[in-house]
Amino acid sequence: NFYTDFEKVALNDTNKELYSEKITDIDTALVSNVEEAKNLTSYLYEQRVIAREKETEEQEDLKKQGILVGQHIPSLPSKLNLDENMISNEYGTYSSNLIIAHSLVQQN
Repeated sequence: NFYTDFEKVALNDTNKELYSEKITDIDTALVSNVEEAKNLTSYLYEQRVIAREKETEEQEDLKKQGILVGQHIPSLPSKLNLDENMISNEYGTYSSNLIIAHSLVQQN
């Protein structure tokens, strides 16, 4: 059988307790991260639905005026509204990457 160096170490009761605590801490952090990710996904989905409704409404208003997006005028800017302060406060683990990505999209 193949054993890693870690598996070869004979664990005394103190080490077993220490590793058990570390495993519990990792599990707790993982559950927290998964919950943050689910909540962030829900928030992003809600914001996307709101943005899509606003964009559709704006395109319909332009159509009524005889203006076609993509033919008469370039594509309109996204109506996706993400509250950076709320995101950074409520979704700590993932917020910085999302805020950077959102900022890059807005700059282009």
